[in-house]
Amino acid sequence: DKTLTVWIPAQLAESLEELHAQTFSASLTVQELSATRLNLQSVSGLTELYEVEAEEANFSSVSGDIELYMPQGVKFSIYFDTTSGQMVGNYPLYGTEGGKQYYIGSSDLEYTVNTVSGNLAVNQRVYKDE
Repeated sequence: DKTLTVWIPAQLAESLEELHAQTFSASLTVQELSATRLNLQSVSGLTELYEVEAEEANFSSVSGDIELYMPQGVKFSIYFDTTSGQMVGNYPLYGTEGGKQYYIGSSDLEYTVNTVSGNLAVNQRVYKDE
C-alpha cells in the first residue's frame, strides 16, 4: 500500500480557484479547503470530503463511493446521475426531476455527482463538542 499526501499552505487552502484530482483504485480525501470549483474523479476508490467549501463541485466515479459531510443548516443542491448507485445518508434532502435532483433550501452551492455503480452518501457533519 502507498499513500500520497498533498499539503496545501493554509493561506492558499482558504481561497483556491479550482482543485482537480483524479485517482485510480485509490481513496481520495479532501479536508479543510475552500475553492470556487472542485473537480474530483475516481475509478474505484472512495472519495470523502470534510470541512470543504465550494461554490461548484463535480464528482465522478465508476464504482467508488462518494461521501459528503455537510454542516447542519448549509443550503445546497445536488444533481445525482447514476446507473445503479444509490443515494444514502442522514442529511434531510428533498428530491425533484425523477429523483435525480436533490436540494436543501435555496443556494448558489451546486454539486454534480455522476457514478456508474458508486453510491453517494450525504451526511450531517457532527462535531465532537456538540
